[in-house]
Amino acid sequence: MTGTYNVTVTDGNSCTNVGSIMVTVNAKPTLAMTSNSPICEGLTLNLDCGFSGATSYMWAGPSGFTSNIKNPTRPNATPGMTGAYNVTVTNGNSCTNVGSIMVTVNAKPTLAMTSNSPICEGLTLNLDCGFSGATNYMWAGPSGFTSNIKNPTRPNATPGMTGTYNVTVTDGNSCTNVGSIMVTVNAKPTLAMTSNAPICEV
Repeated sequence: MTGTYNVTVTDGNSCTNVGSIMVTVNAKPTLAMTSNSPICEGLTLNLDCGFSGATSYMWAGPSGFTSNIKNPTRPNATPGMTGAYNVTVTNGNSCTNVGSIMVTVNAKPTLAMTSNSPICEGLTLNLDCGFSGATNYMWAGPSGFTSNIKNPTRPNATPGMTGTYNVTVTDGNSCTNVGSIMVTVNAKPTLAMTSNAPICEV
């Protein structure tokens, strides 16, 4: 609708006059909003309104988030940062546009690790990461121990299996968490049996 608008005016005496005016309709900022969502808890959330050269950016989002830059970030993201992020952009012609983008921050797997430690040498050591439904479990521990199941065991335990057991768990959202637990395998008593045999019958 930008261009010249003309008008012809005729009065009661049949006199006419012609006038013109130039009109400009400035475009609103075009927003192409993006983010790196979905992300996992603890990572950095990156936002981009998709419009450069504005005179003003006004962001608002969950957990009281505000920002006045084009590409704000939220380090160490939490699930509470999930929700709609809105931005109002003003360009050099004082034209504004409002955009919105939905963001998801997935929680890390919650680990509640347990074991039957302390145990005695020769028994079976039982480990449990405390999280079900993961897509991947990666255990590592003393004496070269590794396992890829939720609840691994170590039969015929020895004192050399004492130490820290670490597990990395990955869930269905590809979010990971790492946990560790300290385990003790106590040695059996060492017996040095003696007698006064042979002896004579009384």
